[in-house]
Amino acid sequence: MRSNRRPGILLLVPEDLEGTAQCGFANMQDESYRVRISERRMQTARARSETAGSRKLHLEMENGLIEVLGAEMNAVNNRLKSSQSVESFVEELEIILERVASNMTSRVPPRADTMMAIVAEIEEIGWNSVHDLHPDFNNVKFAVEDAAKRSHVVEVDLNMSYPHDPPVCRGATPIPFILRWRDGYTLRNVIEQFEEHLHQFQLLWDVLDDIDQHSWVLEPSVATRDLASRRIAIGNHC
Repeated sequence: MRSNRRPGILLLVPEDLEGTAQCGFANMQDESYRVRISERRMQTARARSETAGSRKLHLEMENGLIEVLGAEMNAVNNRLKSSQSVESFVEELEIILERVASNMTSRVPPRADTMMAIVAEIEEIGWNSVHDLHPDFNNVKFAVEDAAKRSHVVEVDLNMSYPHDPPVCRGATPIPFILRWRDGYTLRNVIEQFEEHLHQFQLLWDVLDDIDQHSWVLEPSVATRDLASRRIAIGNHC
């Protein structure tokens, strides 16, 4: 099986044995940009012990990389706030960098026979499941429902060598969706694997939906399916 992860886009090494900091380089557009991610412990006013403090992640990167990321810096900052560890944020950052790198790559329309094959694969799934389709057939978004009828979107980038090489897939889930690919797979396999991926979050989303409906949620201001935590207001009686 082949992974759809782009190798070498983010190269980091730990600075300590505890894993509270990693530093290295992000490779974008044949340029390398220095990146450092560290964990800081924030202590509350009520308790000053180390165990009582909450953790906050800190990101340092070169201005050149910030310019390359552009509007995606909003997603980077959101993931930085919601990630619970340096390691989990590294995974999120790598996904964002892969998305930016994919968008920067010059997209050449597939050959006519490849486009016809893609159309046939979409027809097998059903055009009613297509959320959006790029005119050059380089990118397609599918609407997918989970077991609780919640709506999701999986985005699929089809490169020039598809289906020989796997597509790059993205979906808003607490854990990144990693596609498993082998010869003979089609877009239907992408949908089936994404549906399987969604299944593991059903109980979590049930709880979060209940919190969103019956609690005063302070953060996040806009809850998306990839955010697995909530900060809520509690009255003085609690």
